[in-house]
Amino acid sequence: MRPQTLTFCGLGTYTAKQTIDFTDKRFIAIVGDTGAGKSTILEAICYALYNRCTYAATASPLIADGGDGTLAVELTFTVGSRRWQVSRSVSRHTATSVHRLTCLDTGALTTGARQVTAEIRRIVGLDCDTFLRAVVLPQGRFQELLRMSDRDRGKVLDSVLGLEQLGQVREHARTLQARLKDRLNEYQLHRRRFLDDPAAALAAAAEQHSVQQQGLEHLQNARAAIADARAEQRRAAGAASTLTQLKESLAAAVPAGAADQLHALALQAQTLNGQRADINQLTHQLQIEQDLLQGQLTQAEQYGGNVAGTATTINTLKYLAEQLPQQRKRHRQFTENAAALAVEQLRLQGVQQSLADLEPAVAAANKTHADAETAFKRAQDRQHKAVERLRIWRGAAADLEKARAELATTEEALGTAIAKAREAAGIAEEAEHNRSESEQTHRALLKANAAAHAAADLEPGAACLICTRPLPADFTAPIAPDLTAADDAHKKARVRAEKTGRAAAVAAARVETLERDNLPAAQQSVTTAESLLSEALISLQEVVGDADLSGTDEQILKLVTDDAAKAQQDVERAGKIRDDTRDTATAARTEFVTLSEAHAKRMSAHQEQERDNVALRQSIDEAASRLPARFTLATPLDVAEVQQQKAAAEAHQRLLQELAGRRTGAEQALAGLRSRSAALETTYAKKITKPAATLRDKLLTLAQRVNDAAGAFGLEEPAAAPAAHVDLDTQAHWAADLLAQAKELLGICAAKIDEQQRAEKAAGEAIGLACHTAGAAGEEDLEQQYLAAHGTVQNLKRQIERAREELPVVNALQERIDAAAGTVDVLAQLSVVLAEGKFIADAVSRRLQALLRQASEILLSISGGRYRFAADFRIIDMDTMAARDVKTLSGGETFLASLALALAVVELASRATGHVEALFLDEGFGTLDTTFLRDALNTLTDHSTTGRLVTVISHMRSITENAEHVLVVEKSLTTSHAHWADASERERIINDDLGRGLLE
Repeated sequence: MRPQTLTFCGLGTYTAKQTIDFTDKRFIAIVGDTGAGKSTILEAICYALYNRCTYAATASPLIADGGDGTLAVELTFTVGSRRWQVSRSVSRHTATSVHRLTCLDTGALTTGARQVTAEIRRIVGLDCDTFLRAVVLPQGRFQELLRMSDRDRGKVLDSVLGLEQLGQVREHARTLQARLKDRLNEYQLHRRRFLDDPAAALAAAAEQHSVQQQGLEHLQNARAAIADARAEQRRAAGAASTLTQLKESLAAAVPAGAADQLHALALQAQTLNGQRADINQLTHQLQIEQDLLQGQLTQAEQYGGNVAGTATTINTLKYLAEQLPQQRKRHRQFTENAAALAVEQLRLQGVQQSLADLEPAVAAANKTHADAETAFKRAQDRQHKAVERLRIWRGAAADLEKARAELATTEEALGTAIAKAREAAGIAEEAEHNRSESEQTHRALLKANAAAHAAADLEPGAACLICTRPLPADFTAPIAPDLTAADDAHKKARVRAEKTGRAAAVAAARVETLERDNLPAAQQSVTTAESLLSEALISLQEVVGDADLSGTDEQILKLVTDDAAKAQQDVERAGKIRDDTRDTATAARTEFVTLSEAHAKRMSAHQEQERDNVALRQSIDEAASRLPARFTLATPLDVAEVQQQKAAAEAHQRLLQELAGRRTGAEQALAGLRSRSAALETTYAKKITKPAATLRDKLLTLAQRVNDAAGAFGLEEPAAAPAAHVDLDTQAHWAADLLAQAKELLGICAAKIDEQQRAEKAAGEAIGLACHTAGAAGEEDLEQQYLAAHGTVQNLKRQIERAREELPVVNALQERIDAAAGTVDVLAQLSVVLAEGKFIADAVSRRLQALLRQASEILLSISGGRYRFAADFRIIDMDTMAARDVKTLSGGETFLASLALALAVVELASRATGHVEALFLDEGFGTLDTTFLRDALNTLTDHSTTGRLVTVISHMRSITENAEHVLVVEKSLTTSHAHWADASERERIINDDLGRGLLE
């Protein structure tokens, strides 16, 4: 950790904002008067990093007494190559604080007191106690690392040098081993899924595949020979079967005696044809008679219509004779009903006018009642508002009394707290005064002790350690005072000042809390209660008006209550008037509805009657229009004329019926002849046509099969069959020729069948020879051998493919298993080694020896080769080679040893973690003689040239002369201020130190 910039305010004696830039600076001297605020700069760094001061676990003592009571610090620093900025602030006036850490390179942000402190500990690698013992060495704690016990020193060095990280390494190794072991188990489990030796399996499978493939090819040849013989056998069997079917089909198709049967059918056909000619002649004669009657009937129908038309005409005339009287009667009734409806319509209009006259009165009554209800609702709302606002007003009055009582209690508590705070402040002021006097006395004794040690070996005439002038002849070295009593008194005064200061701060904070929070809150409560009471009073008066608010609730609310009661009475009166008006209007409306319904029904019946009359008239006119011209009626229609036309139509109908009867007799005779003809045709079809057709179908089937057989053997096809209408004698001669050719083909089929059966037997003998040659008992055994050989070859192919696929996978997997197994073993051994106390103890011992070697080199350098460290942290005097306990060292010797140890710790920590790049020293140089001081400053200068920041707080001239940069701290009446000294100011500071002399 190396600071870059530090900005703070409200810290110690710094009430104003202060910024210090450490960038590109290596060796810094911070100088200033006692109490100016030099050490406060270290307190600012400690607070920024760890949220506390160097001498307490809190930051409260750091808050400045002046200013606004807020402490704020912002520190920019680097760790390695990363830049960080931490900001913290705290106030004695509020519990809210700010804690923010930002990585300026990545923008990563951490907030919260604990979170920021923990992150800084991780980044810097040191907790606060270790930081104060190895990096920032404040007053009174410079020699702690040197004088602490071995156990405590070991803990500090563990933190500084990163030895505690060994435990983290051990846990990481265990975690990594467990994770990698799980992965190794997965690899091994996955490896078991594959062949043990894919390469060997591939070679064995390839060899077996070659042997089995040869045997399979031999069996395939035998199967091919058998297949050829089996095909020939199937062909011969098929040909024999085909010929057999052809022979059987041809034999089955030969009809017995077909030619003779056709000759007999020809004789029967001649007899039936003579009967058919006689029936045809009689049918012709009856047809002529029927045509004559039909002509007469047609002539009669043309004059007066046919039978059906004449019957319709008679019915129409009968209908007209009946409906004409009815139509005249209905017309008279319709005229009478129309007059009655006109009178009824006038009465209905009078009732409707009376109802219209009542509507405005009903509307006015409804409006009056609605207005009354609205007024009553407003009165009720006013009454409810008055009750609610009265309740709120009385509650606000009670709240005001309560707030005033709480204010009085708070004021009394504040008076008590102020008295206690003043008392505590007086005690703290007295304790601080005693501490200041004790500190001045203690510092004077320390300077006297340092001067005594520095001048112990000087004699009159020797060079002064400050100005190098010769000492006077009467010079006597001062005697070193005893510091034990002064140390105890200084410590007690400081403890008492801190304790009383904290008590005074607590008392002041109590007063401040009461003044800032409790009292204003109580006063605000009273003000709020008074405001609410005033608002409630105004709101209440808006409703109750000038009512006397000192009376009871009933008295205050009497006016609004009476108004509500009166409004309710108005509603009841208006409701009575509205109901009476509504009843009168309802009665008038009921009468109007009743009359309207009755009138509507009678009007509907009248309209229906009108429609019926119109429909009847239309029906009569339509019926008259349908009459044929022979029976047309004159207009207007007359009942007598209708009766006359009806008698004429009935006479015409009788004539038509007579002619129709004679025509029906002729039709019946024709029908009898047609029945005889049909029966004759049926007999002819049954005895001649059907038997002849059956024989012809059989002969055609035989002809087709003879044709197929002749084509199969390459012979001449039979003669074509004669047409179906050819006489039966010709068909009988064709049938005799066809039967003779069929007999010849049956003989040829028998010879061909015998030839194919001999070929089938020869093919079977060839199959047996092929099985014997292959070493099989038969075809089934040969097939079993082939299937087994084929399965073996395919299985060997799959084995070869699997071995080829698994070979690269297994090789890669085995490489992973071997690598993981070695790493798991190494991690297990590392976990065991790091878990053993012997290793940790050895690591600690080695680091301690390295620290002592480094510290010894530095101590030898700054002590002129006189002192070095022993293995147990004692100091060896190289002049006497005696080991001295650190408690026996003088102040100067203690400072040198502590400085050497601190520089060694910084050096080793920087090597180990690279995080410690600064050192701050705040005491001790005044105890060194000139030689030791020069060597110490040279060592610090060398330390700063390595790139680290070395900061020394001192007022000695030699520090100012050797430092690369000088930060001057001054204190005014209101605040402290620090600035970098230029060359002229630096020279002035050195000259002022020369003027003060040895004892300042």
